[in-house]
Amino acid sequence: MNPDVTRLSPRRSGGLPETVETPRISVALGAAIVVQTALGLIWAGGAAERIDQLERRADASGVMIERTARLEEQMRGVRESLIRIEVKLDRDDNTQGDRP
Repeated sequence: MNPDVTRLSPRRSGGLPETVETPRISVALGAAIVVQTALGLIWAGGAAERIDQLERRADASGVMIERTARLEEQMRGVRESLIRIEVKLDRDDNTQGDRP
């Protein structure tokens, strides 16, 4: 008997066809669900790892932003000091020009 052939079920009142390979289909469907579930879990694990990497990069970026802000403030102070030094030197040059 061909396994792909359907037969009429004497147990059903309407005589609707019943598939002969019902157990094979159930096993194949179950195996497919198990494989897809396993692949979904693997994908979720990979996604979680990528998220962790991005969070670590974001934390490192925050530290770099803070350091950059501190350096900008220090440079502002250095510029102000340089301007004061230049003004003082210019003033000293002007006062020495008056002396013989």
